[in-house]
Amino acid sequence: MGNFIPSNPPREVRYACDYGCGCADCDPYVYDNSPGMNTTQSYGFTDYSPDPVRGSYNSSTYVASRTPSSRSIPTASRSSVKTGSLSWSEPRPQPQIIPSSLAYTTSRPSISTNCGAPARTQLQPQTSLRSPVSPSNPIRSATSSTDRRIIDTNWIMLPSTSWSIPAVQPSSVYPTAPNVNRPSTSTNNQWMKFLTGWSVAYNEGSSRNLLAEKLVVQERSKLEMKEQQQKLLDNVDKLRITKKEVGVLGADDHTRSKILERFRQAAPGIQEISPATAVLLGAPLTDEAIESVVGTKTDQLAKLGARLLELSSHSAFFPLRASISTPRLIYFLRCAPTWRRFDALTLYDAKLKESMEGILNCSLSPQSWLQSSLPVGDGGLGVRHAVDVAIPCFLASAYSVLPLVERLLPPYLHGTVTALQEGEEGWNPMGPAEFPPPEVRGFQASWEVPQQEAAINHLRNRASTPEDKARLLAMGQLHVGAWLNAVPSPQLGTLLPNETFRIACALRLGCDVCHSHKCPCGAMVTSKGYHGLSCKSIAGRHSRHAAANDVIWRALRSSGAPTIKEPAGCSRPDGKRPDGLTLVPWARGRPLVWDFTCVDTFAPSYLPQTCVHPGAAAERAEDRKTKRFLFVPVAVETTGVWGKEGLSLTKEIGTRITALTDEKRATNFLIQRISIAVQRGNVAAILGSLPAGRELDEVFYL
Repeated sequence: MGNFIPSNPPREVRYACDYGCGCADCDPYVYDNSPGMNTTQSYGFTDYSPDPVRGSYNSSTYVASRTPSSRSIPTASRSSVKTGSLSWSEPRPQPQIIPSSLAYTTSRPSISTNCGAPARTQLQPQTSLRSPVSPSNPIRSATSSTDRRIIDTNWIMLPSTSWSIPAVQPSSVYPTAPNVNRPSTSTNNQWMKFLTGWSVAYNEGSSRNLLAEKLVVQERSKLEMKEQQQKLLDNVDKLRITKKEVGVLGADDHTRSKILERFRQAAPGIQEISPATAVLLGAPLTDEAIESVVGTKTDQLAKLGARLLELSSHSAFFPLRASISTPRLIYFLRCAPTWRRFDALTLYDAKLKESMEGILNCSLSPQSWLQSSLPVGDGGLGVRHAVDVAIPCFLASAYSVLPLVERLLPPYLHGTVTALQEGEEGWNPMGPAEFPPPEVRGFQASWEVPQQEAAINHLRNRASTPEDKARLLAMGQLHVGAWLNAVPSPQLGTLLPNETFRIACALRLGCDVCHSHKCPCGAMVTSKGYHGLSCKSIAGRHSRHAAANDVIWRALRSSGAPTIKEPAGCSRPDGKRPDGLTLVPWARGRPLVWDFTCVDTFAPSYLPQTCVHPGAAAERAEDRKTKRFLFVPVAVETTGVWGKEGLSLTKEIGTRITALTDEKRATNFLIQRISIAVQRGNVAAILGSLPAGRELDEVFYL
């Protein structure tokens, strides 16, 4: 069956076959003389135009007729405002159509097409395919390029049942009306043309088409979605009643009861919050709530600390420092004056200290505990204490939002924040008398750095032995704590065993490493274990040297410079050879020769200089090396302090690796690997100073 495609009168009316087979339906000017098709049929349609004056629509009815012998192109004429006529040649019998509403029904029995192609179902009005998709126009929204075969210019197929289209504004969806004589003189009037077509069925008995099915499914989905939304809203309303809370702060009992009664009348089931539980988005609103929140955080820390003991020491310490300890409190500390509950913060720090002692397997003295709170770059472990950061967090947060608060509040309320004044008064004894500059008071570091400097000076002034002075001076140097920043990964070789991690942290904090005993060389070893770091009779020193030298050798090869260890022909008069040589020129046309050495910061021969000048032992070790070829000595102290030349060479190697691999962190990784190798060697040297004894190796052979 051919599709009737209405045009704007008096333009041409044409026909189109579904299959393009060349039949009579494909030619708009070929008349079909088949039996039953030679009767005259009449039908009409109505145009509606909006009347802005009356606030209604004007209607114009057109009547169309078909005769068997007529092949004329449609023409239209109007005799009055309300009536008109239209006639043309139509080779298809059509029912009389006069739309009365937006809901249309069919009234024509099924017929067959001339070429045997399936007939279509009811024809419905639709906007132009070029019109925009509107949410209020579900038929237009449901169409796609795959449905073009069932879509005509302004009409669309629907099943042979009634169908309702939501009412829409003509100016927002429907195109301009046909170019006919209109009673209105306005050129901006938007017209709606409602047309109904014929009802046909498939000649094979089918009464549905693809688009109709999609529309039915879409409508059903909308209904189901509305039902689900309504159920959800009902459940939300029930939930809102139980989740509504109200609290009255700063009022007497009589006023409080009256306010609560009014709220209960307006919102039955509303819950009352007490001052001890007054929390908004995780921030306590009262001092009592501060203590409650800190208590909850303390319990959580105790549980997490107990679980961390199931991991290795290095693997457990890394998340404790980076996430579990103070970082979980930062938001809470920035939102409330938590220092007012100093006892609660002290209890939190006590649980943190307990967890750290369990992970490190070390007893932390007050000085060691204070040093552990310093950043890694200043000689600590980077585990901040809640008592130390409570005031800086709040002051930085308050000053960062102070300009916005002053714009929101009236002028007479400016400067009335008592918590800000209390925080400044509590910060003075911990830092210098001068406040940070106003432009940086919104940064937390501007309040913390003076405290950290005061803590470092306090530790250095309390140091009573040359070893402690040398240790504190060395720990503040660059890259000394690089091994603490390395990710503990066994695949990368950066995971330290439990005993190695314990001794490395104890040497850094000045804790006891072992019980006093006698070294195999005959010297007495103190509880600090410093003797083993420089004892010549201990084999651990050689493993430290070999491990660090191997890292440098592999790094040079990664940078594109082939190297060999302990090359022949480069020996000194004393018979010693350098640790390695590059086989290609390194700089200025000369190969690179390097020699690694690790000197003890606490050795009796270096201690007088290292307790005054950090890195003095490494500098002396570099000066002792002879300059031959392009020789670069790589000197590192047992505490991790680098010599200038060795650090410069290491950075140059890292830069060349970055150029080849595009890994921006190559230099940091190289320094971390060498630092870890030094710490492993230190532990091996200290453990080597322990007295030997008989072991139960034979039991494994039973």
